[in-house]
Amino acid sequence: MTLFFDIIKLEVESKGSDSLFMTILEDYYNVKTYNKLQKIKYKAINGKSWLLNPVPLFDRKLADISYIVQYIKLAGRRNYQIYKAYNIITLDISFYPNLILDTIKNNPLLTLSNNNIHFKFEDIFLNKTNKGRN
Repeated sequence: MTLFFDIIKLEVESKGSDSLFMTILEDYYNVKTYNKLQKIKYKAINGKSWLLNPVPLFDRKLADISYIVQYIKLAGRRNYQIYKAYNIITLDISFYPNLILDTIKNNPLLTLSNNNIHFKFEDIFLNKTNKGRN
């Protein structure tokens, strides 16, 4: 399932708090997916940012919350039309010269190769989806 949101609006709503960032996104996901909540508290974060496989990211035991938030913030800057047209799920860092690469290299959920950031759970999701088509 693809989760669409606006990364800039999410960053503003969370006011710099990683914990609030994750709470808002998870609540938003639950509303969009399961309609469990009666009131759409965070509909203000509708947008064109996207994640292919968001569910594992809501497991706070997965990794330090700062790594999870970094993953989402970077993934949220990709272009969905490029993914749909070319099946590209990476982020080309040449468009983001101000990124601090050391923090990306230390994140166990991200891999940096050939000027591209790879997202662990999307790589897994895409590999499973493509195997099912063969």
